[in-house]
Amino acid sequence: RQMCIRDSVAGNTFTYRFVASAKDTDGDPLQFSWDFGNGTTNASGQATETAQFADGRDYTVTVRITDGKSPALVATVPVSTQ
Repeated sequence: RQMCIRDSVAGNTFTYRFVASAKDTDGDPLQFSWDFGNGTTNASGQATETAQFADGRDYTVTVRITDGKSPALVATVPVSTQ
């Protein structure tokens, strides 16, 4: 499992694109659930999401990846807009 971020800045708002990847050994479809650490979450099931963050703070973004059978994999990445 892994997660990376790519960012672009517009004004005082930081917008980040998050990409998570994982592979299920049985080939089952995976679901991705996001907590952006800024008060927003997204359970769309998608591996790629975008979120905005206020200037001057630190955040921890968490993604939970599951196939619905096994325990979820969890990955986190820090985001700083300072």
